[in-house]
Amino acid sequence: MLLVGIGYQEEKPFSPFRVYDFTPPAGQAELPDRPDGTPWPEHGGAADFLQLLQGQVLPYVQQHYTIDQQKQTLFGHSLGGLFALYALFQEPVLFSHYFVCSPSIWWNQQAILSWENKHDLSAVKGLFIAAEQVAKQGMYDRALSLYERLSTAYPKVPIDFSSLEGENHMSIVPTVFSRGMRFLHEASYEGTF
Repeated sequence: MLLVGIGYQEEKPFSPFRVYDFTPPAGQAELPDRPDGTPWPEHGGAADFLQLLQGQVLPYVQQHYTIDQQKQTLFGHSLGGLFALYALFQEPVLFSHYFVCSPSIWWNQQAILSWENKHDLSAVKGLFIAAEQVAKQGMYDRALSLYERLSTAYPKVPIDFSSLEGENHMSIVPTVFSRGMRFLHEASYEGTF
C-alpha cells in the first residue's frame, strides 16, 4: 500500500488552511461558535483542493509510483471527512473507494447534503463510513443516516458503517482504520461478500 499524506508547512497541529481546504464553497456560511470563541478561519476552498488533487497530486503519484488506479482510496476525518464526501458527490470516479471518518456533516447547516444526489454513485467500488457514538454536533446520527440513505439508493455498491463503543472524535481514527481498509480492500474483489 502507498499512503499519500498532504500537510502544511507549519508547526500548528491543526492549520487554519485545513478549514479552507476541506469545506465546500458557499456564498455565506451559517456556523456555530467555535469552542475557543475565536472566529472561523477562511473557508469554502474544497473545490480548489479537489482541483489540486485531480490536477497535481494524483498525476504526480501516478507518474512516480506503480499503482493500481482501480484501488485508490480517499480518506478523510472530521473536516477531512466532510471533504471526502464533497469529493464523492462532485467527482465520484476520481477515486475508486472512499473512507469517510467522523464527517463534519453539520458544517454550514448540513449544506453538503445538497450535493448528495448530484451524480450517480453506482461506479464507486466501496464506501466506508465511521463515526464515534459521542453526541457532538450530531456526527453519529448524521453519518448513520447518510449511510442508510446511500445503502438503500445504491444496493450494489459495497457500503459499510462502523461505530466502536468508547471511542471519541480522535481515538476513532486509529481504531477504525484497519477495519475500514480491510472492508474497502475486500470490496475491490467481486464475490467476497
